[in-house]
Amino acid sequence: AAWLPAPSSLSAAERPALALGECVCFRHYRQTGDEPGYLRLLRGDRVQVTWTDGVPGGWVHCTSLGESGHGYVPQGILVDSPPPVRGAISPGEGLVTLAEFSAPEDQDGYLTVRPGDELVAEHGTVDPSIWVYASRSRSAAGGQAVEKGWVPVCVLAP
Repeated sequence: AAWLPAPSSLSAAERPALALGECVCFRHYRQTGDEPGYLRLLRGDRVQVTWTDGVPGGWVHCTSLGESGHGYVPQGILVDSPPPVRGAISPGEGLVTLAEFSAPEDQDGYLTVRPGDELVAEHGTVDPSIWVYASRSRSAAGGQAVEKGWVPVCVLAP
């Protein structure tokens, strides 16, 4: 079973305030205004929480572990105590998805996947990896079109 919750499965009111430490984003987040200081995250991004307001449903300050960047995000998009990151992935390695990932509408280069999709790693990754560039070899929905893009490692079977 997938460990990463579905994007709409958890409400901020149902969860306690986050503690400092490593977390995973389970829902895309982009600040709607032009104010600086906020961090854009995609489902599957890993972050290090460095400050929290201590309020359930409040805000945290974090640093991205995949790319350089830091800023404020709502606690409601993060899950704390993530499982270990999958090890290195070899080019050509077969992969199977356990959870969904929807490519952001305003950014190219990502691959939308559903549970059960079969992928092939186009490039290898280092250990630990957060994202893998892959092509779809078989869709759980039955499609056969070859598509390529970035997929978060946390939606893949171990």
